[in-house]
Amino acid sequence: MIKIGICDDEKIYSEEIGSYISDILKRSGVESRIYKYTDPKALLDEAREKPFDVLFLDIDMPVLSGFDISRTVREISPRSYIIFISAKRELVYNSFEYNPFYFICKAAKDELYRELSHVIKKLLVHYQQHRKVTINDTSNGITVIRLQDIIYIKSEKHYLQYFVAERSEPYVERSTIAKKESELACPDFMKPHLRYLVNMNHISKFGGLINTVLMDNGEQIPIGRTFKESAMQSYMVFKRR
Repeated sequence: MIKIGICDDEKIYSEEIGSYISDILKRSGVESRIYKYTDPKALLDEAREKPFDVLFLDIDMPVLSGFDISRTVREISPRSYIIFISAKRELVYNSFEYNPFYFICKAAKDELYRELSHVIKKLLVHYQQHRKVTINDTSNGITVIRLQDIIYIKSEKHYLQYFVAERSEPYVERSTIAKKESELACPDFMKPHLRYLVNMNHISKFGGLINTVLMDNGEQIPIGRTFKESAMQSYMVFKRR
């Protein structure tokens, strides 16, 4: 679940932007909770209760500017992604001080929506890659690992083995592959076999004469007959991103 805040003193923009973002995320299979504001102070009150994952901020507002909001947000939640929106292109250079994820020019609607679509796709890739996963490792207890570091997950009886970059031994957790697939809900992972989940960022070669996936750590993952077509489609979509 991604928590998104939108602040624009013109209500029509905050409503339209929120609706458009919601539609893109639904089509991407991503659950979100979107909060729309015309009052920056109300947004900051909510941010203090529970920080936003992503903020879309109009820069030119009468009481508090988008820059003012971002300055406070950085103190509350340094890891929040901030996207500035403004009709004044020249403000892009001033925005660098606040380390935004992106700057969108609020020009013609068609251009605004194209930019929103583009930045959301980039944001989803970035967000997924930097997500962290908590597992209850049988040897080390509660362990936090980065999603991007998982090469693949293998089911072994009632346990899952997490093969992670730069680690010789897998983490082991009591769980099922079906449950983990549902929990991750990550488009970077595909299921080439009943017992495997594979991070497509770590694939060196897919398929070939033998039905296997070659990972960048040199290991080969089998491709199950019933999973071959869906796995191939998932990989083709991934490569086109």
